[in-house]
Amino acid sequence: MDRVLPSGGDRGVQLMPGMLVSIYGTGLGPREGCIGQADAKKRETPNPLRPDQSFVETLIYPKELCGVQVMFGDTPSDMFF
Repeated sequence: MDRVLPSGGDRGVQLMPGMLVSIYGTGLGPREGCIGQADAKKRETPNPLRPDQSFVETLIYPKELCGVQVMFGDTPSDMFF
């Protein structure tokens, strides 16, 4: 993994719960045919520290994608590709 940045490339912004991030590096993409989808009928409660979260930031995504998990400390992150 080379970099973890807030989605949209906002550099210098502290990572916070509920924030979308992009992970850059080699070998991070899924194999062909391996796709993760959000459950469009369920949504997370917006983080009170970030009241203007977008719709996509509150969707519930899988915690594992193509056999890969990303951890922030001891917490598995929601993932999509």
